[in-house]
Amino acid sequence: MAQIFPSFDTINSLKVPPTPGERALLEHLHTHLSDAYEIYFQASINGLKPDVVIMRRGWGVMIVEVKDWNLDSYLVDETNHWKLRSNQHRLMSPFQQAFGYKKRLFDLHIDGLAEAKLVNRNFYNILKPFVYFHDSSKQDVHGIFAAAEHKIKNDRDELNSKIQQGLIDYNSYEKRMNFLELKAKQINRDRGIAVSAFTLKKLHRALSPNPLFTDAIYDKFKRHLQPPYHVLEQGKVIKYGVKQLRLTESSEGFSKIKGVAGSGKTTVLAKRAVNAHKRHNESVLILTFNLTLKNYIHDKISNVRESFSWGAFDITNYHSFIMDQRYSVGCPADESMDFESQFSDENMFDGYEDKIGKYKTILIDEIQDFDRAWIDIIRKYFLESNGEMVLFGDEGQNIYDRPVYRKNDEIGRGFGRWEKLTKSYRSKDDAPLTEIISDFQVNYLLNKYDIDKTDALGASLSLDLLQYHYWDAASDWVNVAKQIFDFVRESGMHPNDFCIIGGEIAALRQIERAYKTTTGEGTSTTFESQEAYEMQVLDVEETFKRSKAEFREKYPGKTDKDIKDIVLDERLEIIRRSKKYNFWLNSGNLKLSTVHSFKGLEAQNIIYILSSRDTDEIVYTGITRSRRNLLLFLATGARHCGFFEERLSPRSQVIQ
Repeated sequence: MAQIFPSFDTINSLKVPPTPGERALLEHLHTHLSDAYEIYFQASINGLKPDVVIMRRGWGVMIVEVKDWNLDSYLVDETNHWKLRSNQHRLMSPFQQAFGYKKRLFDLHIDGLAEAKLVNRNFYNILKPFVYFHDSSKQDVHGIFAAAEHKIKNDRDELNSKIQQGLIDYNSYEKRMNFLELKAKQINRDRGIAVSAFTLKKLHRALSPNPLFTDAIYDKFKRHLQPPYHVLEQGKVIKYGVKQLRLTESSEGFSKIKGVAGSGKTTVLAKRAVNAHKRHNESVLILTFNLTLKNYIHDKISNVRESFSWGAFDITNYHSFIMDQRYSVGCPADESMDFESQFSDENMFDGYEDKIGKYKTILIDEIQDFDRAWIDIIRKYFLESNGEMVLFGDEGQNIYDRPVYRKNDEIGRGFGRWEKLTKSYRSKDDAPLTEIISDFQVNYLLNKYDIDKTDALGASLSLDLLQYHYWDAASDWVNVAKQIFDFVRESGMHPNDFCIIGGEIAALRQIERAYKTTTGEGTSTTFESQEAYEMQVLDVEETFKRSKAEFREKYPGKTDKDIKDIVLDERLEIIRRSKKYNFWLNSGNLKLSTVHSFKGLEAQNIIYILSSRDTDEIVYTGITRSRRNLLLFLATGARHCGFFEERLSPRSQVIQ
């Protein structure tokens, strides 16, 4: 018999019980599959909740979307869109949901899968999606596609007749025929992964031994599907300030907290999240804007000396959460809106409220990077009545140039007055970096934001080194990497305590390759390696040569170079999102990140490659990431050079 998680006793006691279809499927799989299989029911992967996941070590993974639908109430048109028969209302296809889960797990949630898929397309087959229609016969499932297939056949016949009679030009014929063939393939594909109560054996034989599903990949899936338990002894003794401790208390209602860099906002957030879970014994949602911040928050929660299951915390960024929720409840995006507007539609989940799992506590970090509409959406659809919702932020790190409201405080409307943390715990009150940060605020940020002056700095850390180099367009990145290596070696500290940040990914890629070549050591990044970049450039070139006509049709009016750049950017963005989502501060390696991705994080030692294009907000964010040492590589001619020349020690001349 297959292993099942959670146990049937736990499943039977859930607040929202399984549907008849879900229960029937679980019981069938539990009985008919061997104990080599693991069955997971509604496992929460940072808010993404597929109905059933089936996994076998060395073989692979299946995701099954369960529908207790009467298929007579639905229709599928020739474009493979699902609609309600009664009013033609369009729905997200259940197959689109299943494939959406697969795409989200590959592109974001499971570390390393995004890049592996781009390198080896067969890797995508380690996970197979299915849709189980509980109240349907085999004939019902096949019949749902019959009208669409008949319409496609008639359209093909009509198209062939028109081309034979000369009533249509060949380009129009080929374009329409390619579209019809694509839709026919999609429908045939969907039919192939549809399962009814009479064809459940299809799931028994769906997996087979697969060398690509290694133990390392299995372990990554396992950690998400069956989160470990955190015990009190794994935490650390944290000395909270009086105000910090008060703000960690969890209670119903709305509030907002802001503070200067190093004031312990994330430490407060982490303790409050744990206290909230202890208070109501239910899951806590923690949202950020920055993808990389989720793992930092995870580490902060890990430091809390309490016992809890890691499954109690859904930590993700806003955009990922909304996309995951769309797949989880089957809510299609409004395709008439542009991509960003789809995330600000305050009625986006209307009609799906009964399918949404709500939270008793929601904590939002980096509130300065949120749109007001996002706050309203989260509050409207995902917060339980009498729930707790807290906003955390720092205006000085507004690197995405969101509107700042100094008088009416629009972003925090309805959340009471700001609770302010003005005490920095990063360094002593006489630390040089503290003075530099304060001076920088006065010189560059005071006219834009309501800045809270840092005061009463009381922690034991002190800044040992503040230096700068110069670099320019002619600089040899191998020499830059050597200078960094010398800095790391001279410090006597572990590479894990260092992070190189900057605004130019191309430069960071070159530094990362040079550093690995110079030292032979590994690195962790929020972007693709130079080798992966070059591989994708070559692959895009080859792909374009094979499918030039298709690409030109997809991107009309674009030059061939523009098309290749667009395709390359799309591929790189997939890798970068996955890298950022799985970026850990304590990876054991030297880390490299863009300033944008490192916002909200911190390291003992920061090496900042400052570009002439960096804004005041980016520079402020960059210099406030360090807890101990700061080494700047200043671009010659950058407008911030004079400021740092007066306050930092020169380390050498321009690196060539």
